[in-house]
Amino acid sequence: MGLLARGRCGDGDGDGAGCCGCGCGLMRRFVSLCCSVADALVDVSYNLSTTTLKPLETMHGVVDNIRDRNWTQAAEALNATKWCGLSVAACADDVANIANGCP
Repeated sequence: MGLLARGRCGDGDGDGAGCCGCGCGLMRRFVSLCCSVADALVDVSYNLSTTTLKPLETMHGVVDNIRDRNWTQAAEALNATKWCGLSVAACADDVANIANGCP
């Protein structure tokens, strides 16, 4: 079963179209996220894994604000990271998705 399906992580009853199928530990902490925010987290996590920067799990401003559904603050925290300075285009997409939040 993919971790994301029918707009939420962990539902397991949909086709998961447009959503990731990542089984990473970080996503297990966010089982109620909509696909756009979850996809952004997976994208950031993957991209960070290809660098020498710290993983997303250590970006407490991002992770804690997402957990608390503070979308604007989470997006601002992500935008302020070194990764966003290095990957401007990818970051802009992920920041926008997080800023839009989940219903």
